Amino acid sequence: ICLYRAWVALEQGQFQEAKVLLENALPSLESGIANRVPYVLNALGEALIMLGDLEYAERTVQKCIGWNLENGNMDQLIWAWRLKGSIHLKQGSQDRARHACAFAYRLSLASGMKPHIAWSLASLGDYYAACGKPEKAKACQEKASSLWNAMGCPYQSAKIRREHTGIT
Repeated sequence: ICLYRAWVALEQGQFQEAKVLLENALPSLESGIANRVPYVLNALGEALIMLGDLEYAERTVQKCIGWNLENGNMDQLIWAWRLKGSIHLKQGSQDRARHACAFAYRLSLASGMKPHIAWSLASLGDYYAACGKPEKAKACQEKASSLWNAMGCPYQSAKIRREHTGIT
């Protein structure tokens, strides 16, 4: 239940609440429902990024990547690599961010999971925006937004447009 409450808190911008919920959920999931561990780690990583605790976020996301490589959860591996890209962007390491975002995008294409393709395009757009390439950023964001619309998810499409490069 904490995981689901944390996802809602993340979506509502209540990052500290999400962090506490996720930290509380992790120990019991690690000893029980293991398949939810990467979901908690990724959500915690996202909350930590939003709270500006990049060191803790990086350790958490790296732990998630390791878990996914060992246990085979492609869905969560893609999310972890996108988060890694966000961390590197915030740290000012554009080369590492490019690698992580591009890797997440390649994984999402290989998996065929359209939501991850859209999210990965948004992450690539963030990378291009940070590099001062607004046209490339806008193209990625527009593709991501179009994918969400094609999947019947106008909420996510609007969120991409609102939160990433300000496209309208």
